Amino acid sequence: MTPALPPPMPMEPPALWWIDVLTLSPLMVAAVVALVLWRQARTSKGYVQRQFDYLDHQKGVSDRVLDQNKSFEEMIANQYAATNVRTDRALAQSEEAIRLHEAALKQLTAINETLLSLARTLEPDRPKPGA
Repeated sequence: MTPALPPPMPMEPPALWWIDVLTLSPLMVAAVVALVLWRQARTSKGYVQRQFDYLDHQKGVSDRVLDQNKSFEEMIANQYAATNVRTDRALAQSEEAIRLHEAALKQLTAINETLLSLARTLEPDRPKPGA
């Protein structure tokens, strides 16, 4: 005895396939759009965070450079102050030396005039030097 064949399966009507496409396609599109929007939001948030971190780092670097420049300015100002003190001291010593030289020159001029007058009184016949 041969087994009996099962009854044929009922076939779906071929005209109803568009109902599946119309219900499943918008869901698929909505899922893809939601996935793209979620990814974009996550990456843009990360991008903004990276930009914030970079700008924060740049601010820190700028602050350190500014502090270093201030210390250089202070060092240069101190060096100028020390140089000015030495220059003022040297100028005062130079002024004192000039005053002493002027006094010595006056004394030498007075001694020369005295010697010249003595020489004239001792030797009236002698001609004047340079004449």
